Amino acid sequence: MSEIGARMRAAAAGQSWQVEDDDAGESREEQWAGLRQRLVSDLKADAIEIPPLPKVAVELHQLATSADPDLRRAQAILERDPQLAGRVAQVACSPAYGGRAVTGLEMAIVRLGTTGLRDIAMAVAMGRVFRSKQLDGYVREQMQHSFSVASASRTVCSMLGLDPHYGFLCGLFHDIGRLTIGMAVSTYYSESGREIDMQALHDLADAHHEQVGAHILSKWGMHNMVKTVAAHHHTPAKAGAATPMAMAVAAADAADKIEAATVEERTAALTNMAAPYQAGLTSAADMETLATAVQHAKDDSVMSSLVS
Repeated sequence: MSEIGARMRAAAAGQSWQVEDDDAGESREEQWAGLRQRLVSDLKADAIEIPPLPKVAVELHQLATSADPDLRRAQAILERDPQLAGRVAQVACSPAYGGRAVTGLEMAIVRLGTTGLRDIAMAVAMGRVFRSKQLDGYVREQMQHSFSVASASRTVCSMLGLDPHYGFLCGLFHDIGRLTIGMAVSTYYSESGREIDMQALHDLADAHHEQVGAHILSKWGMHNMVKTVAAHHHTPAKAGAATPMAMAVAAADAADKIEAATVEERTAALTNMAAPYQAGLTSAADMETLATAVQHAKDDSVMSSLVS
C-alpha cells in the first residue's frame, strides 16, 4: 500500500499513521477508495474543515432575507469592507446592470438593491474562501462554472416565473461540494507530501459533491431551498418543493457544460438535451435565451472577476 493510502485509511480509522515502505504503485482505484473512506469518515464525524463566510457577506444575506431590507443599513454594512465596496461599485457599472456609470457607493447600492448586493457579496466570498495553490486551476474552473450557472439560472428563473435572485444563489452554490472536496483532498495529500491525483479528485467529487455541498450550506445557515438544490441538482425530481428551482439550475448547468464556440452552436445542442425541457423551456427562443445567458456570463469579465 502506498504512503497516502496508508495514511488516509489510518486517519479514517482513527489510528496514527505509520508506514515503513513507500510503495508508489497503488492503483487509482485504491487511492479513490482511501480518499472516499477518509472523506465519508470526516463527514460523519463533522470533521471536514469548513471555512466561514466573511461576516459582511453573512450580514448582507440576513438583511436581504429580512422583513425590512433597509438600503441604508446595507450601506453601513458594506462600508466596513472597502474591498467589497469597490467591487460593488465596479459591478454596478457592468453590462449586466446597464453599463451606466455610478457616482458613488450609495448610487451603486440603489441600483443593485439588497438582494443584488447579497448576490455579489456571496460571489466575492466564494473567491475569498476557496483558495489553494495546489489546486489553483481546479478552483478557478469550478468558480467560473459556478458563476456561469448562477447567471444562467437567474435568467431561466425569470423566464419561468421563479425568484431570479434565489436562482442566482442556488446556481452559485450548486457545486460548492466540489470546492469543499477539493480543499479536503488538498489537505489529505499535503499530509503525505504527495502530488494530487486529479482524476481521483474528480471521481470523488462526482460521487459526493451533492452530499458535501448540502452539508456546508447547512453549516453556513443558507436557506433550505439553496441546500436542497445543491443536494439534488442532478436528481431534481427528488427535490420536493424545490424541484422547479432544481430543474432550472440543472438546465443552466447542462447549458454551461456544452462545448460551443457560438450561441448558435449552444442553442442547437440544447434542443437535443432533456434538462431544458424538464425545466419548462420548450421553444427555440427559450433555448437561444438560455444559450445567450451562458455566453454573456462567460464574456462578462467584470462579473466573472468576482469569483476569481
